[in-house]
Amino acid sequence: MDQLTKIRTINNNLHQTINPLLSQHCRVVNIRKNTLVIAADSPAWANKLRFQIPDLISYFRQNGFISLANIDLIVQPK
Repeated sequence: MDQLTKIRTINNNLHQTINPLLSQHCRVVNIRKNTLVIAADSPAWANKLRFQIPDLISYFRQNGFISLANIDLIVQPK
């Protein structure tokens, strides 16, 4: 599976896992080694997502991304 396909797959999983309102304000932008990078369109949405990081790491590990160790959040306005 190439990098772009992985990002798209994880992004789709992310949007199915989190609150639909929050889902509209964030997206997976990169995977670096064992770290998933998610962009939120404002600091407020990044903060809401930050509280869900432990659950998201657990979810992704259980669904095939075993090596995932960290999630970094960045703010990237649309």
